[in-house]
Amino acid sequence: MSGMPESGTLMSGLETMEIQEQLTMDDTVGGSAGIDCGTYPDDPVVGSADPGCGSDLPQSAARQSGIGEQVGSMDEGDNIDDEDLWEDVEEDDEESGAAEEITENARGSRPSEDDIGNNFVRIVHLNGVHYLPLLHCLCGGEERLHVDLTLGAKDNIQIKDILIKLISVSQARLIPTSFTRIKTLFTCAVLDDYRLSNLEMKASAYQYWQKIVRITSPDGVTQVPDLYRELRRLSREWRWLKKIKWAGFGHENRDPMNPAPGELSIFCPTCPQPGVNLPPDWKADQQRNPEPYTRDMTIDGNFTADHVQSKNPGPDLWLSEGGGMMASRVRIEDFMKTAVTRLTKEPCENTFRAIEQAMLSSKACDINGIIAVACARHGCFAPNSLTDLPFGEQQKCADHAVLRAIETTNMEQIQKLLLLYDIMCQYIVHMKERIGHHLPKELVIDRGIGAMHVHGHQRKCFPRFAPAFIPGAGIVSGEILESLWSTLNAASPMARTATLAHRAEILDDHMSDSNWKKLLGMTAALCKRYRKAKSMSASAQEYYLALKDGSPADMVATWDREIEDAESRRLDDPSGQSMDILLARSASSTSRGSDDRRQPPQTVDEEWIQLGLDIEASQLSLLAKVRKLGHHPREDDRKTVEAAREQLRAQIAVFLTARESYQITSGMVIAADNNGYVAQFEEIPEPHEASPQTSSDAGPPEKYTLPPEAITLPLPSALLDTTSPLRDVELSLRELQADKLLQDLREAIAEKSFVFSHIMRVAPRKAVRTRSRGKLLKIEQNIASLSAAYSKCRDAFDRLGAPPSISQRYKVLRKQDTQSSTAILDPNTVGASTLRLSWIWQMGDIDSAADPASVTREFERVHYLRGRAQKNRWSEEFMRVGYEMQWTTRFFLYQADLWRTRGAGAAKEGGLGPGPLAYAQRKTAMWKEMAVLADQGFWEVNPSYTKLCT
Repeated sequence: MSGMPESGTLMSGLETMEIQEQLTMDDTVGGSAGIDCGTYPDDPVVGSADPGCGSDLPQSAARQSGIGEQVGSMDEGDNIDDEDLWEDVEEDDEESGAAEEITENARGSRPSEDDIGNNFVRIVHLNGVHYLPLLHCLCGGEERLHVDLTLGAKDNIQIKDILIKLISVSQARLIPTSFTRIKTLFTCAVLDDYRLSNLEMKASAYQYWQKIVRITSPDGVTQVPDLYRELRRLSREWRWLKKIKWAGFGHENRDPMNPAPGELSIFCPTCPQPGVNLPPDWKADQQRNPEPYTRDMTIDGNFTADHVQSKNPGPDLWLSEGGGMMASRVRIEDFMKTAVTRLTKEPCENTFRAIEQAMLSSKACDINGIIAVACARHGCFAPNSLTDLPFGEQQKCADHAVLRAIETTNMEQIQKLLLLYDIMCQYIVHMKERIGHHLPKELVIDRGIGAMHVHGHQRKCFPRFAPAFIPGAGIVSGEILESLWSTLNAASPMARTATLAHRAEILDDHMSDSNWKKLLGMTAALCKRYRKAKSMSASAQEYYLALKDGSPADMVATWDREIEDAESRRLDDPSGQSMDILLARSASSTSRGSDDRRQPPQTVDEEWIQLGLDIEASQLSLLAKVRKLGHHPREDDRKTVEAAREQLRAQIAVFLTARESYQITSGMVIAADNNGYVAQFEEIPEPHEASPQTSSDAGPPEKYTLPPEAITLPLPSALLDTTSPLRDVELSLRELQADKLLQDLREAIAEKSFVFSHIMRVAPRKAVRTRSRGKLLKIEQNIASLSAAYSKCRDAFDRLGAPPSISQRYKVLRKQDTQSSTAILDPNTVGASTLRLSWIWQMGDIDSAADPASVTREFERVHYLRGRAQKNRWSEEFMRVGYEMQWTTRFFLYQADLWRTRGAGAAKEGGLGPGPLAYAQRKTAMWKEMAVLADQGFWEVNPSYTKLCT
């Protein structure tokens, strides 16, 4: 904001008002002052001074809109009676004012004029309400005062005197609440401070005025006049005047009462916009690489921003209807009259609140909410897309929002639109029939459901509409409006009881401010996004290659052909059924098979060690069963365990007897771990009982200190002697054992996943679900047993001194490695699209001898396709962010050139003068600086970035 204006020149019809920081409305002077041209005698309102450039409104605009009379009639959620809003008590009620003046003089609190006859006026500033004498002057000379000839007031001394007064106060950055009698003025600073307080702290006019009152009179002794209505009126004008200033109306000599749709708002600087931020040769690049030129938009409704129906509605004034975020009432009404409505049974056969409440209304509210469109990648509201919901979230309201967004966001020649909506599976079915004749002929519409809402749909909606599986989408959640609504919801209550025009202006100001803050933070956001995309792209590529290398090449080729065919057909079918290939097929269609890669032992050494490994497996199985029964099992269970122990003792006796052939002498010390045994149901013998003998001539012991499942077998991996000739034999057999255990473990996890997702979730009866739970419990027990066996095998590798290649291949098994896959259990679970399999699913060449079980192969197929999709999305994201960096800098340069052109017009002879020129130059410098900072920041982060600023 610049300093004081150079002169008090008021020019005709948006041409030459040389006030660098103020914007006054001469239609209120000639059209609403209640003098010669005025037709509205009730407290006309001055046009608020707006910093930067000056202009005035034509007389016709004032008469058509009734600015002087009606701007004061706004309720900002403060429940003021409607009748009270139509009068300016401080300025128009002469009897009241006279009584107040007499009372004040009687108290001696303040005089009415100073010693030289200058009247005292009331001035509202940041530090309270003040009474000061006011002297009017034209420091630049009266000869510089120009009056609009259309006012018929060039020779009217009375109007000329008013103009001099208005210009003098505007030069002092003071905004009067009345043209006829300037008694109360607000400073530009206090109006700016209120607007920022409203935007950032969501403070209403009532709250802000109460703050001013407390600042003026902290102890409450001094009576502060109630200027709450005046603050609301001027704040509304101030908001409007700043918008038309920012849009360049003062420099381009255009009618501010008739802006183009969405012209008073700013859109995303990063989305591709032909003629704004795309290079001249962008069409050729689009043919080669169309993905970055896709426009991503998301739709959503908000039922917090409702509006309470007024009991006594009066005339309403729309200052900039259709120029901001909300479309004009005429266009909305015309569209709704001819809108096509098609009842749709959504393909996912689900029931959504948005659909159920589509025709619901409220007796208390005439508007139940709003619906809007925003760019899905950057979260900027689309101008003119804000549409009221008189009932619920009807299709025609969403259709109107989409059409207005396409119209106002420079989508000419953009060939593809990705549209994300919470209920897209229902909305897309008849979309072309409803609005196809309004859409550009060459526009291709892709569709999706936000990453959060898609999980509330049925299972099949996930692969069909989740952004993670949309080719070319990059990384986009489609839920950006949810976070934007959370901010706007804090401002919605203050607009709930305002007039419809004032409500639209409040929502528009907050949404436009949201876009502005997005613009300011875009450079930093893109740099951060680029770093993340670069890292995640490499990580996803590595993960994908691991999945690919761990699966047979012929199967990978088949899976690639299937998914490529499905992706090529998805746009032809609104339901997207071709993408169901991403779902896991039913377990009933697969048959389990065994995959035992082990060959029969070839030598006596291998036979003995293999016997020990089999006994060890039986020990772990029995140990798991004993642990499950606990300390107090039933008698039948105790007998079963005892019978298993007797059988195990016999096997151990055979194993120990055969050790003589392998020269295991009594001098060797066994590194016993007792299989992690913990005493169960009080069966440990007394201490005096014999221990297992280790001498070579000893026979099988009759009694053991520990039960048979806890005895450590004298395998080479259990001996402290590292010179045993059988260590290499056991190591080789342990590798085969680990492969078999991991294969069984994968099948068990896959079976658990399918039982849960394909049986329990779709079971028609409780009995089926109960039996499924029993089966699921057995599978979980099997997984636990296999995990314990593998951990035992893994520990043996370390004791055998296995080389690093084996230790890296057979990693330590953790609990999370054996969890069932989210993608199989429930593909709608949050995170399923970025699921990463445990290392046990990424081991290459584990099934070279024979095909694995079909159920496991299906499991691997699903995860391969998910990994492929994740890799593709991050690669697309990395590429798109690189393009967006260039486009963002070009947007800033475009704005700088635009204001440079406006400034050149102001500098011409007979142009606007030095005030508007200075403002245009300052705006040019601001945008240029943004471009330079973005250019440097992008270049430092992205080595492929091409610098645009010299």
